[in-house]
Amino acid sequence: MKSEQKNISIVKYWFKPAYVILIVFILLQGCEKSGESKDPYINPHIVFSSYRWWNYDIIISDIYGENYTHLTKNKWIDFNPSVSSDGSKLAFVSERDNNREIYIMDLLWMDGYSQWEGRNLKNLTETFGHEWSPHFSPNGQKLIYSYYEPNEDNYDIYIIDSNGANKKNLTGRPG
Repeated sequence: MKSEQKNISIVKYWFKPAYVILIVFILLQGCEKSGESKDPYINPHIVFSSYRWWNYDIIISDIYGENYTHLTKNKWIDFNPSVSSDGSKLAFVSERDNNREIYIMDLLWMDGYSQWEGRNLKNLTETFGHEWSPHFSPNGQKLIYSYYEPNEDNYDIYIIDSNGANKKNLTGRPG
């Protein structure tokens, strides 16, 4: 009987500190997260070109098609969007300069379902021909695209830095 009482008193003696340690551990684990994430999760979205408002515009939508934002809503034809792998930049073809040029903008998630915004719109190519099909490199630092020169009736493949510098013709031959 004394042995059982001794065991019970030992359990009671160690139970309280263990319980306190467990609670402190749980609280510390909960406090470890500040509520701010370095890589916030953004639900997957689809970026596409659609004929709305009497011409083609670039639109971003949630994967259910219920919530969307017009990224370009203007009188020019904007189409063929490409998003960088980190989701921070959007390149597309536009006819706002009376020929097809590649434009780039910063793509910002503002919060909510339809809270996207495009900022810092820039014409990357500024040519007299027609550019097509921009695609980002895996690291988002470069774009590759095709260029049609109407005077020569020729297509070439170009690569350019995403800031518009270092444009280089990769094919450079007729055909």
